[in-house]
Amino acid sequence: MPARREIRIDFIRGLALLAIFVGHAGFDFSDAFQQARGFSDASEIFVLLAGVSAALAYWRPSGFDPEAASAKTLRRALRLYLVHLAMVAALLLSVALPPIASRPAIVAELGLDTFGAAPVRNAVEIVLLSFMPGDLDILPLYVFLIVATPFFLALHERSRRLLLALSGGLALAFGALKLDFVNDAMPAGGWYFDPLSWQFVFVIGLCIGVGLKRGRDPLAYRPWLFRLAATFVLTAIPANLLLHFVFTEISSSHLVHALVSKTFVGPLRLANALALLYVLWNLSAVKRLTADGALAPVFAAGAASLPVFVFGLALSTLCQMLMASEVAIPLAAQACLAVGGCLAQLVLATHLGERKLKRRNASVPLAASLPQG
Repeated sequence: MPARREIRIDFIRGLALLAIFVGHAGFDFSDAFQQARGFSDASEIFVLLAGVSAALAYWRPSGFDPEAASAKTLRRALRLYLVHLAMVAALLLSVALPPIASRPAIVAELGLDTFGAAPVRNAVEIVLLSFMPGDLDILPLYVFLIVATPFFLALHERSRRLLLALSGGLALAFGALKLDFVNDAMPAGGWYFDPLSWQFVFVIGLCIGVGLKRGRDPLAYRPWLFRLAATFVLTAIPANLLLHFVFTEISSSHLVHALVSKTFVGPLRLANALALLYVLWNLSAVKRLTADGALAPVFAAGAASLPVFVFGLALSTLCQMLMASEVAIPLAAQACLAVGGCLAQLVLATHLGERKLKRRNASVPLAASLPQG
């Protein structure tokens, strides 16, 4: 009998997708929205849940098969890689259009102001994942993580503690040394999400997923831990807002930057993400939700995360272009765009869910529905 789908993953991931859209759209309130979620944001939750989902998809309690898992993960990674290249191509075509090409501020905002100086070299770098404009290094991060998944799972088979120790040590070393992969499209010159730091977030999710697959819940409710996590999450919100908007000199110090670094997953950021996931996982209101209730579109978005994420990223890029243009967008209109973008993603997710259900029903052999004589 197949294991019951853990729908909390879909719900939390669906919420994260909507939050990623609003936070990346470049609205006047996008920065405040990002900082109002504490030291972490939706990205950490999304990567944690990606690790959980990878374990549920590729690990088997009956025995882990590295070769079978490698074949599956390579197919998945190739699909993500091709989607990424298609998104970069679409972005390049869009900025070549006269209305956008004539707006240097928009082109610079997307990290494409230097592309024309060496288009052939940059095209090769795009293929090699060393030239990624805008916010387009998230899918390459997943390519890296999915390709590495069989190795992570094989090491988990030997020792979960060893996997966590090696993964955490690697992340700590790269964060301390500030070593990152090259991204010539962005001013910092590196990936916004350093893969060798973010792999630790993914590995933690992977260990949670293996636990779920074994029939136990590593995120099981414990009153003292829930109170501690909730206190941390609620305290982090005003603390981060004060650091970001009031005590800006303190927030720019080396120590605070290291603690909350997004590129290298600072320890405060990781702790906040884990606490937030634990709270959401154990909220009574979330536990009572059903995938066919009023919030069904949010569940559908989490279940169809790749197409919804790509669509949301396209929408947020369009919003960035609009906000970087010379047209003044009233705050009320920006709020309408934010709500409209979220609704558009939910409509797409609902459509994809219905289409998947129809395909599943159509694939049932006709003979199974006929009386047997």
